[in-house]
Amino acid sequence: HMGEVNSIELIQLRWEEVGRREQLVAKEMHERQLKIWRPLSQVALWAEASTKDRLKEQVSTLKVQQDKLLVKQQHRDRDANRAAEESRRLRYALDSSASIHRNELDSLKRAIDRLRRRRV
Repeated sequence: HMGEVNSIELIQLRWEEVGRREQLVAKEMHERQLKIWRPLSQVALWAEASTKDRLKEQVSTLKVQQDKLLVKQQHRDRDANRAAEESRRLRYALDSSASIHRNELDSLKRAIDRLRRRRV
C-alpha cells in the first residue's frame, strides 16, 4: 500500500513541478514578448507623432500658400477693377470728345448752310 501512496505523491509532485515549469515558460515567453513589443510600440508611437508633425507642417505650408494665392487674387481683382475704371474713363472721354466733335461739325454745317444762303 505504501508503494501506491508514494507513487501517487510522486505523481502529484511531478504534476506540480510540470505546472511550475509551465508557469516559468509562460512568464519567460511573456517577458520576451514585452522585450519585442515595447520597442515596437515606441516605434509606432514615434511614427504616429512624426506623421502628425509632418501633417501639421503640410497643413501650415498649405495655409501659407493659400494666403499667398488670396493676396495674388486680391491684387488681380484690384488691377482688374483699375483696368475697368480706366476703360470706363477712356470710353467716357471718347464719347464726350465725339459729341464735342459732332457739335463742332453740326455748327460748321450750320455756318456753311448760312454762308450758302447768303450767296443765293
